[in-house]
Amino acid sequence: MLPDDIYYLMESFRSIMKKQICGSVFEQNYLPFFFKRAPYSAYNPNNIDFHIIYFLHLHNLKDKSRRPNKFKILDSFLSNPFLSEGQKSVLLDKFCEYQKIYFGFSKLGRMYRYKHADIANTEDLSMLPIVPNKTNVTIYQNKSLFVFKISELINILMMSLTHHYEFFMSPLLVKNPYNNSEFGLSVLYSIYFSIKNSTFVMPTLVHMFFMSDFNIAQFKTDNDSVLREHAIKNYIYKSSVEELYSEILLMLAQNLYTFRLKIDQDFPKDKMVQIMRPLLYIQYRYLYSSISSDDQEILYYRLFLKLKKLYESNPHFGRKYVTVGKEKNITVTYNDTCVF
Repeated sequence: MLPDDIYYLMESFRSIMKKQICGSVFEQNYLPFFFKRAPYSAYNPNNIDFHIIYFLHLHNLKDKSRRPNKFKILDSFLSNPFLSEGQKSVLLDKFCEYQKIYFGFSKLGRMYRYKHADIANTEDLSMLPIVPNKTNVTIYQNKSLFVFKISELINILMMSLTHHYEFFMSPLLVKNPYNNSEFGLSVLYSIYFSIKNSTFVMPTLVHMFFMSDFNIAQFKTDNDSVLREHAIKNYIYKSSVEELYSEILLMLAQNLYTFRLKIDQDFPKDKMVQIMRPLLYIQYRYLYSSISSDDQEILYYRLFLKLKKLYESNPHFGRKYVTVGKEKNITVTYNDTCVF
């Protein structure tokens, strides 16, 4: 959610509170002082409305730079040792009353916006027809409605959260692919609970993003090692055969034993990747994982011993054999037996 959004939400809540307290002797006598930033110590009435006005900082909610949060302000009131439990209880009841009114207006406004907004996309991201229904998620953004499949939203989230450059994690803000606008906080919550209430399995990283209050910086700080592990695994098991094949040859060439292997240039690349993928995964974890030096050392020796065993079990791995039959038919085979 953008700072301006927070400001307008708080301003709406502030207006509801003023309207509820409006007309009281308190408002006439004390409210003007607070909008002039009068010190709290100057007035100390027993009227609970006084404490509501002060501790919810109505005079500060006009200031966008402060980015206030009504729940944090409420918590500051409830943890104040100078107020009685009775006063705190009354204020909490009044806060809940104002929240109920606020949610009612919010729901009414949301219904109005959805009713009068146009659907911006009639096709999904695969260019197939799409219409609003129970299996799809409709998102309101920039005065338009966007219809998404839940699988598309999961992919959008995962692509943003797992973005990296050479395994240095740099998660991106989650944006609407149709207009490149950032999804606000309310939209992210809507997406999260839509996934949770569907038949799709909630991705672990999306749940961690939810636990970080959809704060991308906090999410990266809290989950950097998990993100890097995910990026490594995703690279090893989803990259193209051509890309992984060259990495495998480099890995074999750097080992004290397997550099002696004579891999034929015609050896099937997909077969090579299939065999060596687990070893390449160990190497990438050793090189790029956010793990302790002791764990790195364990991975290094584990990989070294497996490559050594590979060479010792079959020093002719990767060679090509050509057999000429009696009828001069030629059969080509490759030595792909290995143990590690």
